Amino acid sequence: NKFCVEYTNKRALVCVTERGSRMKRHPTVEDGCTIYTGAVVLGRDTVIGRGSVIGAGVRVTAAVPPGTVVLTDVYSKTKI
Repeated sequence: NKFCVEYTNKRALVCVTERGSRMKRHPTVEDGCTIYTGAVVLGRDTVIGRGSVIGAGVRVTAAVPPGTVVLTDVYSKTKI
């Protein structure tokens, strides 16, 4: 909706439509998280739990529990 205005509401950006309804538009990243370069976090209901680490190049589309480390398996396929 082109009449949407975003503003910060404590933890997430919220969209206010022309009718005045509010809708969360972005993932929630809790305190103490580290998200490395190239990581993509998608989904308005996605929550990255407190103290989690999201590795470089990871694509996250579901909730991540607190204290979790999420990495890709690219580095385990080393060619010699």
